Formats: sequence, structure tokens, C-alpha cells
Amino acid sequence: MVLYITNSRSLLGFYREIPYFLIAKIFNVPLVTHLHGADFNIFFESLGYLNRKLVRFCYNIPKVNIVLNERMRKEYSCLGINVSTTVIPNFVDLSFVDSVNKNDLNKKFDINNIKVIFLSNLLEDKGIFELLYGYLQCSDDVKSRISINIVGKPMFKNKSSLKNFFDLLDATNGKVIYKGPKYNQDKWSELLSSDILILPTYYATEAFPLVFLEAAASGCFILTTKHNYLESVLSDFYCNFFEPKSSSEVSRVFTEMTRNLNTLTLGKENNFLISKRYSKSFYESNLLDVFQSVLE
Repeated sequence: MVLYITNSRSLLGFYREIPYFLIAKIFNVPLVTHLHGADFNIFFESLGYLNRKLVRFCYNIPKVNIVLNERMRKEYSCLGINVSTTVIPNFVDLSFVDSVNKNDLNKKFDINNIKVIFLSNLLEDKGIFELLYGYLQCSDDVKSRISINIVGKPMFKNKSSLKNFFDLLDATNGKVIYKGPKYNQDKWSELLSSDILILPTYYATEAFPLVFLEAAASGCFILTTKHNYLESVLSDFYCNFFEPKSSSEVSRVFTEMTRNLNTLTLGKENNFLISKRYSKSFYESNLLDVFQSVLE
């Protein structure tokens, strides 16, 4: 038997996990933890002296701690102990993409009609306002070449942000369209009909958003920020990075995209890269290898 838990990064969540650590310690059961966020060190540093000692004691118990990419290994450096870590990237279920007409992935890019998608919950920290202001700052020529679909559930902090969002949409004269949340096949259809995914995120715990893998599987070029581990996470893919919290950076990358069709066409290659390291079968195989290793 192997115990497997995903790490909590709150004190209450950690307290709920303590029984698993104790079972593993008392009964000598191998324990594997899986960290999905980029804030374990922030969580640890926020604790008082006694809770830090308790966390340090507990995280000396797991046989292996799984992280999403190489740079995330340092999340555990705050503990000041030797923690065994291994890297298993996230995966994307390719069953729907594999079932579509392959012509849908053989995109024909039009430099005068670049289709961009923002796919995420609508949060300030996901860069939705930087996206809208950045688009409006573009020249008329650039704006005429780009259309943007915004897909996601509004989760703004207050009503004024929601009003500002719709006011900015109106200012784009129909070039930016809000389509609401989409799921399953509807979501994949939006991605497959897009050329570029943009996510100007500076969300504090951003680690490895699945939307990047979904966009890559759909043959999209990716535009996102130099935030947390994103440059490391996306090192296998064709994408461009820009500084977060900056509408002028969004405007700049949009302008560059309209001048370089060859860059856009590289997005099609992302679909082929996905199957090598980010398929469900590859993920399950890696996880099984970890479980077998802790049982030996």
C-alpha cells in the first residue's frame, strides 16, 4: 500500500493532512505527496515557530514529494532538510483532440485575421485588464488584424471591476467578444478555432495551468508572462513571454505578432510536442514508477 496526498498550502488544510503523515510514520507505510501550487515556501514562512517545527517534522516522513517542474524543487528549500523530490509534469487528456478532423489542426494562418483566445476564470490577477487595455493601446492597424474571444467565468473582486470589464469590451467595437464559460467539447472547439492563447497572469500561486497544455494540444501559439515558473514549465513549447502587470507589454507582443506570420505558424508544432511528455498515459506511467520505487 502507498499513501498519496496533494499538498495543502494552508494551516487548516495541513492540520487535516497530519493523520496521513502519522499513519505513514507509525505503520511504516510509504507516503507520496504531490505539490501543485507555487506557494509552499510562502505558506511555510507565514507560520509561527511551533507550526514550522510541525511542518518540518511531517515533511521529513514522505518517501517522495512530486513537483511539476525542475524549478519547483526549491519550494521545499525553506524546510532546511533533505527532501526527496521528483518531477512529473501535468497532463492533458487528448481523447477529444485525437477524435477531431486533423484538418482542424492544420491551421491556415491569416496575418490580417489573427484569432486570439483568453481562457481562464476572469480574475484581476489573471491579467484580464492588462489584456483589454493592451489591446486598446495598439495602433488601429494592429487592432484591425486581431480579434479576441474571452472565455471564462467572472470572478472579479467587486462589482466595479465587472462594470469596468464590460465598459472596456464596449470600447473595442466588437473586436473583443466575451463568450462566457465553456466546458468539454465547447471549450476544445474554441481552442481549435484560435491561433493564439494569451494569459497575462500574475496570479500568486500560478504553477502549471492546464490551459497551456490544452492550447498546445490545439495547435495554438502561446503568449504569457515571465511569472513564477512559467518559463520553465513551457520550455518545451513554442511561445513568447512578456513582463506581467503591463498593458504596454501586451500591446507590444500583439504588434510583434502582426508582423511575423512565421512565429504564429510554429504554434501548430505544439500539438506534436504534447504527445511526447504530456499525455495521460505518460503521466500515469510516471506516477506508477514513483509508487513502485517507494515500495521497493
